[in-house]
Amino acid sequence: MKEELRQYLVENRTASLAELSRLFGSEQESVRRHLQEWIDAGCVRRKEADPFGKACFGSCSTDGDEVYHWEC
Repeated sequence: MKEELRQYLVENRTASLAELSRLFGSEQESVRRHLQEWIDAGCVRRKEADPFGKACFGSCSTDGDEVYHWEC
């Protein structure tokens, strides 16, 4: 799943944890573990969604949870 997550974020730049969990049919904690490797490598940035929806780095639907942004 790690490579599929990378590819999805490269193509879409930003996605919420809920979106990734649904898309890959995995528990959110499992998705987080895979994303953490990319965060540690400096390629993904994680941001908690704020109550005003500004965590999208410009334009996305956050589903009210944390959002990940590809930066490499």
